[in-house]
Amino acid sequence: MGNSARIQLPQLLNFLQILLTYSGFYLLQYDGLIGLIMLLMGFTVQISDFLRQRQNMFSKKEGAFYSLNSLGAGMLALYAFRTNNFYFAILETAWCFGALLTLTTILRNRSKG
Repeated sequence: MGNSARIQLPQLLNFLQILLTYSGFYLLQYDGLIGLIMLLMGFTVQISDFLRQRQNMFSKKEGAFYSLNSLGAGMLALYAFRTNNFYFAILETAWCFGALLTLTTILRNRSKG
């Protein structure tokens, strides 16, 4: 795998800075510290899961990828419902259920074979 497929640390830090600048500080005023922690934890779980998969640490055929993905999406869905952001809540809920459905399929196939 070439360097072009890897996400460079400066690019990731720049993205996180933009995310926090435009959403985090506003959300801290809007929803308080608990909401911001929920948002950052869910975001961190999903991004780290994605980066591990990109670095070939996880395979999409393993349950670890989908379990972490559903955990992060579930946390973000709870946050979205808490802040009445229903479009984001629908997206993250669908993402969570999709990951759980795939995880269930993987676990069933593993138990059969």
